[in-house]
Amino acid sequence: TKQCRVDAEKAEASVQADADAIKERIQKEHQSFEYVNKTVEQALWCEVIKFLKQSQQEPEQIEQSTETPQDLDLSTSSAPVSAMVSADSHCSLQ
Repeated sequence: TKQCRVDAEKAEASVQADADAIKERIQKEHQSFEYVNKTVEQALWCEVIKFLKQSQQEPEQIEQSTETPQDLDLSTSSAPVSAMVSADSHCSLQ
């Protein structure tokens, strides 16, 4: 599960001023990088789960999902981030 770990504090940009401005905004709006890390990790897990579910279906059954990261429950819970697919195929924090 290392592949879905995010550390926004160590993120880089092609222009240093952009990286500095983004990190400053994250700190100002969220007081830490934890919310951004968890939000992005959850979105990554949801994409992995959707891919795995689609890869198990017959090609003619695969439908393009309209779910976007904005549709996800972006809880700020302090619980560990782990994505689960519920009966209705929506990702949520557990």
